[in-house]
Amino acid sequence: MTLYLKRSWHWIDYSLVFFRLCWYIINFHEEDMGLTPREIEILKLVANGLSNQNIAERLFLSQGTVKNYISNLYSKIGVKNRSAAIHYWKVRKQG
Repeated sequence: MTLYLKRSWHWIDYSLVFFRLCWYIINFHEEDMGLTPREIEILKLVANGLSNQNIAERLFLSQGTVKNYISNLYSKIGVKNRSAAIHYWKVRKQG
């Protein structure tokens, strides 16, 4: 049975909403927060204490590219600085 409710001018199929929510819960993994393999690699290096310059040299990237990766990484994991990102990684590794 499909439940449809009128909300303002939209009809909402709540069975579809429920299905999508269940799919997300079942398929959600910590690494699926939108982080690319490269971002995970850079996060590991940041957590190991490497500077942007050292990361750039190790991965054969420019410092600007590393800064862009780190900036995107911060927004994806919801942190604002390097120490919070390191804390996030250490907590994630323990869990």
